[in-house]
Order: sequence, then C-alpha cells, then structure tokens
Amino acid sequence: MLFHYTALAKDGTRQEGDLQALNQDGAVQELQKRNLSVVTLDEKKVNEEVEFIKNLFKKKIEQKEIVIFSRQVATLFEAGVSALKGFRLLAAENENPVFKQELIGVSDDIEGGVSLSNALQKRPEIFSPFFVNMVKSGEESGKLNQVFLFLADYLDREYELRQKTKKALTYPAFVVGTFFLIMTVMFVFVIPKMTALFLENGATLPFVTVIVISISNFFVKYAIVIFPTLLIGGYMFNKYSKTEKGAYNVDKFKISAPVVSNLYQKIFLARLSDNMNTMLTSGIAIVRAIEITADVVENAYYRELLLRVAGKVQTGTAFSK
Repeated sequence: MLFHYTALAKDGTRQEGDLQALNQDGAVQELQKRNLSVVTLDEKKVNEEVEFIKNLFKKKIEQKEIVIFSRQVATLFEAGVSALKGFRLLAAENENPVFKQELIGVSDDIEGGVSLSNALQKRPEIFSPFFVNMVKSGEESGKLNQVFLFLADYLDREYELRQKTKKALTYPAFVVGTFFLIMTVMFVFVIPKMTALFLENGATLPFVTVIVISISNFFVKYAIVIFPTLLIGGYMFNKYSKTEKGAYNVDKFKISAPVVSNLYQKIFLARLSDNMNTMLTSGIAIVRAIEITADVVENAYYRELLLRVAGKVQTGTAFSK
C-alpha cells in the first residue's frame, strides 16, 4: 500500500513524502525508525490504469536475476561481509535500474534498523513469501549464507521448470491457434466463394455441406457482432479469472481438463515438493511450510487443499494422512 505522510524531524523541520508499507501500522513504524513524528498519514489512491501503463514500460526483474543475486549474497555472507555493506555493493554493481533502486531501498531499511527479512517483505513484487520466510529462518538459525545458497538452487530449478512448461505448452497452443485461424479464413473467405459456385451450377448439395455453408453464412452475416463479442467475452473472462471464485474454478479446470491435466498436475506437484523440501531442510516448521507453499504454488485449487492440510496437521493429524 502507498501512503502519503507529513512528519516532524527531531530538529523540528517538516517533511512530506510517499511511503510503501503493508498497512498503516507498518507505515507508522517505518517513520518512527527514521526518527520522525507522524503528523498526518493517508493512504494514497493509485490510478490502476496509469499504473498498468507504467508497468508496461517498466523494466522487469527477471527470475534469473534473483538467482544470480541470491548466489552473490551467499558468497558475500560467507566472506563475512555485513548485510548492509553487501547490499550496498550489489546495488552499485547491478545493471537493472529497477532492481538497483530496490536494493538501495533494502540497504536504507537495514541501515534504519529493519531486519533483512522485513526489508525484503516490503517488496512482495520481487521477493515472494517463500523467499522472505527462508531468509527469516536463516536469521533465526544464523545460517543466512546457506539459506541464500538453498534459495539460489531452488530458484534455478524453478526457472528451469518454467522454461520446460513454456516449451511443453507452446506446441499445443500453436496447433490450436493455427486451427482456429484457418477455420476462420475458411468460413469467412473460402466457403462463400465455393457456395456461389455451387449455386451457379444448381447442384444438389449433401446435408453436411449444407450445414457447413449455413455456418459460413452465419459467420459472414454476423461477423460485425461475433468478433467484438469474442473480444468482450475474453476481457470478461480475464476479469473473472482474477476474482477469488474465478481463479479457483479456472485452476481447478486446469488440473481436470483433457490432454493438459496430467502436465499441469506434474508441474504443481513438482513445485509443491520442491518448496516443501527446501523449507523443511532450512528448519521451517511443517505447518508454516505448508502455508507458505499454498501461497506460492500459483494454483488457487491447490492452495485451498494445502490450507486444509495445514489446518489438519496443526490439530495433530499426520502430514501423510
């Protein structure tokens, strides 16, 4: 959330600006850590359309960059470099201006007394709950260098899984897309010309051919309505899939749909197993590990199942049951 604040410094000077925080209490705590006395603090409304356009042109932080970053942090910690100095060095060397700015922000937070895990938690668009909780476990156990190596290895495997998934889905998507394109061209342009030829010859047409011609006539006659309807339908479906109920239904369909269901199930189970393995190896409690996995598995249907599992494990049921 974005907040606009006015505050007083120790010398009495008035400061004003914007601040990112998870909630209002977090914003107040952040300002207090900067030795500022809050005068006013208001949530700043963000124009979603403007933000969407900005994000289109904003340089993204690729997962491979996070992998390299994690390995660099592990190396620096292993060499005995402090978190503050390490993040300052990484920010100075980073070539991605967006990532560079975020790392500077993390460094500033650490300098202000915020723990590393909390500083990363303020940037959920870069560092997932899984990443943050792994860092938190490293802080508690004093093994941050090992945790960042675990994270780098995990993210590397996750990156490879995503690449394999894209490759596996590219061919079916291409085939289906080409099929619909060819059928559209056939119905709108080719069949009407053949129909005219048949009518000129006065030939008696088979029943199946009559059906095909009728479909073609429908497409030609109502094309001006069909295509805008499809576009609006696609837009509405996209909006629906982003709602809680919509995401659940779409994700449930993915793992039950013909042809692709087996692939999706393997993808999600591989991600689930890898997440759990990495967190349990790092000493995170099993219930917390299940809850975090539910948030990062990227499937609303699996998320609900895992949260139910976490609830049962918490009440004493064995994880395997």
